[in-house]
Amino acid sequence: SDIHNPVHAASRFVKAMPQGDFIATRVQVAGGGALHGTWDTSLGTDEAPELVNRSVQEYAAEFAKTSQTGARNLDPKKWIDESFVLAKAEVYSFGLAVGSREQPVILDAAYLEKARQISRRRAGLAAARSDRPGRGR
Repeated sequence: SDIHNPVHAASRFVKAMPQGDFIATRVQVAGGGALHGTWDTSLGTDEAPELVNRSVQEYAAEFAKTSQTGARNLDPKKWIDESFVLAKAEVYSFGLAVGSREQPVILDAAYLEKARQISRRRAGLAAARSDRPGRGR
């Protein structure tokens, strides 16, 4: 679910952007596009149903092997809080750069890999939560 993606849980407000960055859609990154898109595509861009289903099953299996922490929490408000904490700590970890078209934010390989790892874990957690009784699947 989208709420498990940290970029969907926060907007950053800085002096140069007093209206906020609209969940990172106004933060440009080197190579083109917005920071929001970087996080939205961190698990890939292929939307073929069979691939998506296989990937979600894989992420859920990885999550089940490593941890069940949080899977029992079925309160969406808590999910938002979790994502907000991750957004502050990880999405905006590149510093105070605004990410304008003229000076886009440069995301290094370590940042992109961490985004991918967080996204896999959060997707696995979302899958685990959606499979719990009472979630109306």
